[in-house]
Amino acid sequence: MDRAELQRQLALAEERVQLCIKYVERQRKAVKRSERRGLNTNRAKAMLGALNASLRRRRADRDRLLAELERVLRRQLPDTDGSAAEGVHQVRAETSRALGPHPVVLGHPPGAQPASDAQET
Repeated sequence: MDRAELQRQLALAEERVQLCIKYVERQRKAVKRSERRGLNTNRAKAMLGALNASLRRRRADRDRLLAELERVLRRQLPDTDGSAAEGVHQVRAETSRALGPHPVVLGHPPGAQPASDAQET
């Protein structure tokens, strides 16, 4: 893919990640609401696990596209004085700021991982 197509695909991938984050958060709230009401949460937790798995796949796809864009940029930039590497790092920094933090699992502080997908909140 060329640079423009990669940038377009990356923007779409980021939109998908953000939408999936909203779905995960909504489902997490539904599980908590059902638990407070004393209702069976098996199906809701299974759906939450599936949504978290989908979010991980979407993030991986976005990260793959970002890495490919970095490779394209490295090939396109002249590197007579090492400036190509600086340019790629600048793009990565700008993209990271635009994409925001990437917590592994919603509802958990960074570094805290639940035991399984079904328990992710």
